[in-house]
Amino acid sequence: MRSLFSSVALLLAASLVAPATLPASQAQQPAAPESPAAPDTVQQTGPPAEFEPPPEGRPLRGVVWHPPAERAQAVRALDRMKKAGVEAVRTPLIRREALLDAADSLRLRLFQDLPAAYLSAGELAEALPGLRWELERALLAARRHPSARHLGLLSHSDTSVPRVCEALAELSARAEEQGPSGVRTYYETPFIEDDRCTGAADLTLLDALSHEQPQALLRRWRQARTDTTAPGATLADTLATAPDSVRAGIGALGTWVDPNTEGLRAPHSPASQARYFEKHLPLLLRDSARAQTAGSILPGTRTDSLPAPAVVFAYRWRDASPRSEAGAAEADTTGAAPTETVQAFALEDPYGRVYGLHDQGGAPRPAMKVVRGLYTGRQHVFAFDAGSAPPGRFPWLVLAGWGLVAVLGGIYASASRFRGLAQRYFASHSFYRDAVREGRTGRLGAASVVPLAVIGGCAGLVVTVFLLAVQQTGPFVQMLRGASGQTQGGVVMLLQHPWVAILIVAAFYVICLGGWAVFLSLATSGSYKLGPTQTLMLVTWPRWPVLFLAAGAVVATTLPPGWVLPVSSLLLAAWVLVSIAGSARTLYDFAQMTDVSFTWTPALALLNPVLLAVVMVFFAVLEFLPEMTFLWHLATRS
Repeated sequence: MRSLFSSVALLLAASLVAPATLPASQAQQPAAPESPAAPDTVQQTGPPAEFEPPPEGRPLRGVVWHPPAERAQAVRALDRMKKAGVEAVRTPLIRREALLDAADSLRLRLFQDLPAAYLSAGELAEALPGLRWELERALLAARRHPSARHLGLLSHSDTSVPRVCEALAELSARAEEQGPSGVRTYYETPFIEDDRCTGAADLTLLDALSHEQPQALLRRWRQARTDTTAPGATLADTLATAPDSVRAGIGALGTWVDPNTEGLRAPHSPASQARYFEKHLPLLLRDSARAQTAGSILPGTRTDSLPAPAVVFAYRWRDASPRSEAGAAEADTTGAAPTETVQAFALEDPYGRVYGLHDQGGAPRPAMKVVRGLYTGRQHVFAFDAGSAPPGRFPWLVLAGWGLVAVLGGIYASASRFRGLAQRYFASHSFYRDAVREGRTGRLGAASVVPLAVIGGCAGLVVTVFLLAVQQTGPFVQMLRGASGQTQGGVVMLLQHPWVAILIVAAFYVICLGGWAVFLSLATSGSYKLGPTQTLMLVTWPRWPVLFLAAGAVVATTLPPGWVLPVSSLLLAAWVLVSIAGSARTLYDFAQMTDVSFTWTPALALLNPVLLAVVMVFFAVLEFLPEMTFLWHLATRS
C-alpha cells in the first residue's frame, strides 16, 4: 500500500511538470512498484543550457551546505556563496523549486547526494530499489534545472567490495540513459588504494576531513590507478583502472573547531581552522604563488605537476543545527515513499563537533575570510592572533597508574599475610593452594578484596587507553554512528572524562569476577566446600600479569600519536589473553582443590565473564556479518 501510494503521488508530481506520453517500448511493460514516472516522459523543446566548465586544469570551488528550513534564508545563503566565489555546492537532495531556480539564476552547480551513506554491501543491496526511486526523481528535476545535474550515488560506504561497484555502475548507467545531457554522477569513498569502484561513476570524491595532507590523498589515489588491468580481471578490477578521464575530487576539506578557544596556539581554535584552509586550499586550487606564501610547497615549485582535483568542497558553510540536520529543511511534500537509507548529512559528527565557516547564528568565522579570499582571488595573505597556549589536560591516566602501584605496594608492605601468600604463589604453588583451601589467609581483607580492586583498575586503565586511541578511527566512528543517541552520549562522555571510564570499566570487571567467584563457591560442597573469599582469591591472583599491561598503558599515553593506537591495541589483545589464561589457571586450581567433576568444568568456564564476552561477540559478528565486514574493511583497507 505504501509503495502504491508513493507511485501515484510521484505520477501526479511528474504530470504537473509537463504532459507525459510513454514510448511504445515502455507502454508494453508494467511499471515497477518502486519506480515513479520515467524521467523521459517529460517532453521539452530542449534541455536548459549547461554551465560552462571552469578553465582547463582548475578545479571547481565548492562548499558543503545543508539548506535551512526557511526559504528566504536559504536563497540568501546561495547568494552569499556566489559572492564568495563558490561555484559548486554539495547538498542533500533538494525538492524545493525556489532553491533550484535560485541556483540556476546564480549559475551554481548543485552536487546533490542521494540518501545513501555508511552502507555495507548487504545494506546497499537492500536499499537499491529506494535509490532507484530517488535517482529517477532527481533526474526529473535535472531536466528542468541545469544546476541540478551532479548526483551523488553513494557516500562513505564499502566501495572496496565488487558488489557495491556493480550497483554503482547500474545507477550511473541509468542516470546517463534516462537523464538529460550533462548529468554527471559521483560517489564519496573512505578508501584510496582499495577503492574498487573507480569508473563506476564520472567522479570519485575523497574524504579529506581533518586530514593533515589532503594533497597526499589525491597522489595516492592516482598512483594506485596507474597499473594496467591484468587479463581475466573482474568488473571491479576493470573499473579500478579507469582511464584518465575519470577524475577525483575532495568531497570534504576542513577541520573541526572549538569556539571556546582563541589564537593559533590553541588546537582547533577558529584561527587554527582558518590557518588550515590557508595552508591547504591554495595547493588544491593549483595556485603556486599562494601555496608558496602559505608554506604548503617550497619556493620555485609549481602546482601544475601535482594531482589536480576536479572539485574541492570546503566543509562546511554553516554549523549543523538539529532542525535542519534532522531533515526538516527538506521535508518532502510530493508524497513519495521515503527510502530506508541513511542521510549522510544527518550524521555529521557523532562527537557533536562543529566545522562551519559560520556558526549556527550565521556569524562568520575567520575561516570564512580565508575561503572567500582564496576563492575570489582578492586576498591570499592572512594574519591571525597567536594567542596563548592552552593549559595541558590533567594526567588522569598517569595518576591512575601510579595510584594502583601505590595501593598494591602499600598492602604488600603493611600486610605480612599478603607477602607470605605472594611468596607461596610464585615459589611453591601447591602450598598456595593448601593455604587457600585451609583458610590460612585470614579473613576477607588484603588477600582478596585489594588484589581484586587493583586488577579491576588495571583492566579499566588498559581499556580506557585503547578507547582514547581508537576514537577517531573509521570503524569506531562507524559503530558510534549506528548506535542510539543515548549510547552515543554515554560513550562521548566517557571519552571526555577518562577517569570516569576507568571507574566504570573497573567496576564492571570487578562485578563480573566477583560473580564468577560466587558461582564457583556454590559449585562446591561437603568437606571440599570453598567460601566466596577463597574462590575470589583463585579468580583474582592468576591475573597478576595485567599489572605490567597497566604500566604499558601509562607509557603508551606518552608515545607519539602514530604509536599510540598499535601499542594500545597490542595491550588490549594481551589483556584478553591474560584473562583467558588466568581463567584456565583458576579452573585448574579449583579442580585440584575440590571434588567437582571435570565434566562440570566447561559449564563453569562459560560462566567466566571474559569467555562469555568472547562467545557473545562471536554470535554478534555472525548476526551482523555484513556490517562487521564493512568495519573490518575500514580497519584494514582505508
